[in-house]
Amino acid sequence: MNKKLQLVLPIIVLAVSSIIAWQILENPSKARKSAQIPETRLRVNVQTIETQAFIPIIQSYGEIKAKVSGSLIAEVAGKLTFVSPKLIAGGQFQKGDKLAQIDSRFYEAELIVAEGNLVTANFKLEEEIALGQQAEANWKKIGQSKIATSLALRKPHLIAAKAQVRSAQALLEQAKLNLEKTAVVAPYSGKVRSKYIDEGQYLTANTVLADIFGSNALEVRLPLALLQVSFLNLPGSDAGVEKFEKSPVVLTATQGFGDHHWDAEITGVEHALDPQSKQLNLIAEIKQQKNSAIPASLKLGQFVKASIEGRRLDKVFVIPRSAFHQNETVYLSESERLVKRKVTLIWSDEKYAVVKEGLKVGDTLIITPLANPISGTLLSIDQLDSVESLNAAG
Repeated sequence: MNKKLQLVLPIIVLAVSSIIAWQILENPSKARKSAQIPETRLRVNVQTIETQAFIPIIQSYGEIKAKVSGSLIAEVAGKLTFVSPKLIAGGQFQKGDKLAQIDSRFYEAELIVAEGNLVTANFKLEEEIALGQQAEANWKKIGQSKIATSLALRKPHLIAAKAQVRSAQALLEQAKLNLEKTAVVAPYSGKVRSKYIDEGQYLTANTVLADIFGSNALEVRLPLALLQVSFLNLPGSDAGVEKFEKSPVVLTATQGFGDHHWDAEITGVEHALDPQSKQLNLIAEIKQQKNSAIPASLKLGQFVKASIEGRRLDKVFVIPRSAFHQNETVYLSESERLVKRKVTLIWSDEKYAVVKEGLKVGDTLIITPLANPISGTLLSIDQLDSVESLNAAG
């Protein structure tokens, strides 16, 4: 029995070993399979892009100033006999209002004298005409064969008499003008910034009575870089504009707990760069109804933000600003792999980036913010955004 077991046992061990070896070869280890880690996917949102029209909004800042301002000046000398109640700091007046009166008695007397001098000059002229005619008649009567000289016919006397009349007329006009200037009249509708005189004060010619400004027109100078100017409809810009086109502007200022807005338009441009900033100043005028005063909420010297409507850009790609990365690069999805592509940027602001070259219609743009992703990364597209017209021009 023991001999038989000794003979059979090795055979059984060999058979079992063979079976185990065959199972190992036919069925690889699960542990070995689990060591193969599948490639991870980067989850992103994308947007299919198309060309569209875009109107850039250029931002600038400036200070509100009166379009018309100046000083009230006494054009003649004299004692101040009247000062209007409107002639105070902050006072409002209309064009043609009498704001002050200088003693006019001296100038009234000058006018009377000038009128008398004109009458005398006209009398002398008539007298000289008569004397000249008499001299010519006498020359003919005595039968002189020679041609009479101009002096014999009193022609120089006549010329002098006519000159005296013209001089008297000019002095009369000057006297009238001086009398008119004794009344200080508002040259336009506006407000008083500062007052420097009081009733009873003696004024010399060219004395400043007050500083005033017009209340029907306000403007603001808006400095822009030359690159920004190229996006506006201005003569000489890259837009190829031949004549001036007024660009719409919205002015904004924070007052109290809210923002106030005023409509304006670009009415002019200074053709010289600022020597310090090397920027170009545009002039925007606040739009107002005819004959209306400036809005009470808008103050001289107020600092405002200006949003200027630029010229329309056609057939461009408008993408979110967050989708534009360093070195003018965007991230695209191609066959569910991340691809970096260099593009040509022509405009950008806080919200949008406008691309002219480097993209094509139908490209899948990754709009999820990513920090230095690796090209070729496998993507998981979580959401395919529909094509939107960002700030599209109407």
